[in-house]
Amino acid sequence: MRMAARLNKRHDKFGPETDKRGFVTADDIRALVQLPLSLAIAWLAPDASLQRLAQLSAKRARPGTRASERQVILDLLLGKRVAPATLAEATRKKAVHKSLLQLHLLRCLRPDGWQPRCELVGRAALDAALGRGHGAILWLAPFVYFPLHTKVAVARAGVSVSHLSRFWHGRYTSVVGNRLLNALMRRAEDRFLAERIAIGPRLTTIAATRLLARKLHENKIVSITANRAGSEVRVPLLGGELVLANGAAKLALANGAPLLPVFGVQTAEGSFQTIIEAPLEVDPDDGNPVYALHRAFARRIEPYAVQYPDQLLVSYDSSVIVVRRDNTRA
Repeated sequence: MRMAARLNKRHDKFGPETDKRGFVTADDIRALVQLPLSLAIAWLAPDASLQRLAQLSAKRARPGTRASERQVILDLLLGKRVAPATLAEATRKKAVHKSLLQLHLLRCLRPDGWQPRCELVGRAALDAALGRGHGAILWLAPFVYFPLHTKVAVARAGVSVSHLSRFWHGRYTSVVGNRLLNALMRRAEDRFLAERIAIGPRLTTIAATRLLARKLHENKIVSITANRAGSEVRVPLLGGELVLANGAAKLALANGAPLLPVFGVQTAEGSFQTIIEAPLEVDPDDGNPVYALHRAFARRIEPYAVQYPDQLLVSYDSSVIVVRRDNTRA
């Protein structure tokens, strides 16, 4: 859009924050224009209609090349483990899940304190981990509903969590997108956190790591999203790779803290579940325990990827789960 181009020409006066990301994008302007209507729909629609609204929103969106590309990506990752018809359906449903997540995020901003119904499975695993006395790290696996529904389920169970994040957390990458649109989404998520520890202009990675270590020494719970922000470790995952920053594994090893995989999904019946699994275990004599933890995490992800391909975050190169374009079918 011409408006976005004109505004970006003036980005210098807004400081170094815009150097790499830009001041505003056409997507930002489009989202801001649509925001009042989006909020009205999310706030006023009956609960029972949200799933249907998400389906209508996904149906209106143009499939384009993204849908066909996603089906190819899923086929490369999952191969013969999932039927082609299931992969085609998963491609269609992915857009529905993304729309429903956005509706829930906006609806969580309602003054009446609305929140989605989310069941927590695996509380015993978390309690047992805390029983070791070194805190616990929840490692959020890369599925569509991890930004909100995992936090809701844990909070509804009365569990207090400090979440590691970044100043730019959210789908929008420009200054305007982050300060306005991403900020709204973070506000919705923060309702269900004890605190957000955000790496950014005011908090270095080292300082954030020290804060997390202090929480663990107090036998508290921290959560970390599986992401690529940091030194990456690559391990096999089905027909692709899991590419993750090594921070969560190193934090767990340095502090003797259990590292528990967490999966947030919508079941076939339409309910939302957050599953906390038993801590990842590695051989103490393993010469590369960081790699071993990542490999163990990949193995835990695999059955969920097969069961919920429509909710898996995977791409050729930008997600934490990636496949190579020149892959052959498994």
